[in-house]
Amino acid sequence: MKKFLLFILLPVLVFASDFKSHFFAGVSAFHSKIYLPGNDATDYADTYYFGNGDFHVYSGYEFRPVRWFSLSPIIDVERNGWSWERAGHEGEISYLNPSLRLSFDFHLSDFLVGFGGAYGLPFFYGAEKNGKSAAEEALSLDFSLTYFYSLGYTIKDHYRVGFVQGFELLYPSEFIDDILVGDILVLPIGIFFTYLF
Repeated sequence: MKKFLLFILLPVLVFASDFKSHFFAGVSAFHSKIYLPGNDATDYADTYYFGNGDFHVYSGYEFRPVRWFSLSPIIDVERNGWSWERAGHEGEISYLNPSLRLSFDFHLSDFLVGFGGAYGLPFFYGAEKNGKSAAEEALSLDFSLTYFYSLGYTIKDHYRVGFVQGFELLYPSEFIDDILVGDILVLPIGIFFTYLF
C-alpha cells in the first residue's frame, strides 16, 4: 500500500518542486493571410486577404515543474480583420477573438521551443464597405480553434522574445455577400515580446 501511495504522490512531488514558475504578460504582432472558401466551401484558391492589423495581448502563468519543461495556461485577446479590396469593394471588416490558450514549452538553457492550441469566441465589429456600414453582412462566428508553435529566447530571466506561427480556423454560421462561407482559415506569422514577473 505504501508503494502504491508513493507511486501516486511522486508526480505531485515533482510538480510541487515548482522550478521558476511565474506570471507573465505580453504582446505579439503578426502578418496574416485570411482565406475564405469558395462556393463548395473547400476551395481556398485565389480568395485570400491580407490581415489589416493582427495583434494579440495576453497574460498567463508559466508552471515550470522542472528545468526543461513548462505548461502555460493563457488568456489572450486577438484583433484582426481584412480588406474588401480583393472582392472588388473598398472598406474593411475587423474581429476580436478572446480565447483560452494552453502552451507546452521545452527549455534548453535560455532557449525555448513551444507548441499549443486555443479555443476562442470571435466576433466581428466595425464592418464598412464602399463608405457604408456593412454590419448586416458581418458574419456570426460560433468559435475558433488555433494551433501554434513558437521559438523564443529569455533575456535576464524577465524578458522573452521570439517567433510564433499559427494556424487558425474561424467557424461562422452565416453568409457573406454571395460567397458561401465554411470555415475561415487564418495563417499568421509574427513575433512576440513577453515580460516574466
